[in-house]
Amino acid sequence: MTVDRNADGAAGTSVGPGSVNLLTGDYSTSRTDVTESGMSVARTSSSRGADRGWQAQGERLTVNQRQIGVDTTGFVTSGATAERSTVRGHDNSTDSLRLVSSGTDSYAAIGADHAMATGMKGGRTYRLTGWIHVPSATGLNPDYGDRGLRLVGFTRTGGTYAMVTSAKAGYTDGWQQLTVDVTVPKDATEAFFRLYNGMAAGGKEVFFDDLSLKEILAPFGPQ
Repeated sequence: MTVDRNADGAAGTSVGPGSVNLLTGDYSTSRTDVTESGMSVARTSSSRGADRGWQAQGERLTVNQRQIGVDTTGFVTSGATAERSTVRGHDNSTDSLRLVSSGTDSYAAIGADHAMATGMKGGRTYRLTGWIHVPSATGLNPDYGDRGLRLVGFTRTGGTYAMVTSAKAGYTDGWQQLTVDVTVPKDATEAFFRLYNGMAAGGKEVFFDDLSLKEILAPFGPQ
């Protein structure tokens, strides 16, 4: 069985310069920008794919930060303890980052905290993705409700911090993928990502695995 969530094979009709998918309502357009010596550059846009046009660049995390296959090198904690778990991992892995709250604002920063971490630069956009597992004993109601059980990106310009979060984990006892995009202001002095536990009570555990951080570019503009 094949499931096509975009229903690309559904009937459509032409509207203006593009076409509308009659099942999903998706409005799409395409154009060729240049053709030369048998090669061409083309682009498409879709009303249902607001992030199309972004192209991911090289991986910015180490293998250990991505898979936690050795230890917790590459993470900085606050209000929590971090350790490598060898009994719970995403997909076919048995390794993950076990983050246990020890009070207050509980998280693990990637690379560095309150700095231009992982080599990020102003004027660029970065995407962090990762998988989270929340045990039922931990629950889905973090004390820090605006950032708990999420991937969170921070930037600082002058004396002001800006925060962008992923969606919150939506269920317990299963792995789920989270993602967050952060555009770093050109004059930013800090840019960093955190993996949030978010529980204030001690002993609440959350697991993270298969992390990835990449700069994303839109050479023809986001479409």
